[in-house]
Amino acid sequence: MIMRRLFPVCLFLLISIEIHADTTNTVSVSPDGKYSICNVEIADKVPLFVIKSKDGKVLSVKTSPEGALAEGMVSDVQWSRDGKLALFCVGAGRNRYACVFSTSDKKTNYIYPEDEYNFCTDPVRWINPRAIIVEVSGPHNNAGDPFIRYRKTYRVTTQPLEIECIYTGPKDITPPE
Repeated sequence: MIMRRLFPVCLFLLISIEIHADTTNTVSVSPDGKYSICNVEIADKVPLFVIKSKDGKVLSVKTSPEGALAEGMVSDVQWSRDGKLALFCVGAGRNRYACVFSTSDKKTNYIYPEDEYNFCTDPVRWINPRAIIVEVSGPHNNAGDPFIRYRKTYRVTTQPLEIECIYTGPKDITPPE
C-alpha cells in the first residue's frame, strides 16, 4: 500500500530531475546500445529501477512488484539474442521475481509464482529469442515446510507483451531438517 502511494511521487521526482544524476548504477545496456536498465535510490532509500532509451528518455519506472516485499533493484540481466527483450531479476534474498522488458512495447512484466505464497521466481536463461526458463522456489519462510524447486518454460510474445507458461517441470521437494 505504501509503495502504491509513493509511486506517483517517485515518478514525479524522477521525471523532474530527468534521472541524469544516477547513471552510475547502470546494470545493463542492450546489445545495440539503444536501451539501458539502471538501479536508482530516491528519497527514504526507496529502491526502484528505470529503463531508458539511448537519448535519456525514461521508458519505464518500476518499484517492487505490487504487494511484494522485494526491493526494486535489478540484477542478472540477460538480453535475448536479437536484443529486443531483456530477462532479469528484481529484488534480493528471499524476495526475488523474474521480469521481462520488451523494447518494442516499452513495457515490463513480472513473472509471479502462481498460487504459491512466499515463493520466488529467478530467471535462468533464454532458450530461443522468444522463450525463457524461470526457476520457482520456496517457501522462503523457514517454517518447517518442505522446500520446493521447479522450472517453468514461458513463451514471450510482443505487441502486446505477454508471457505464457508452456511447460512446468517436475517438482524437487526437500524435506525440512
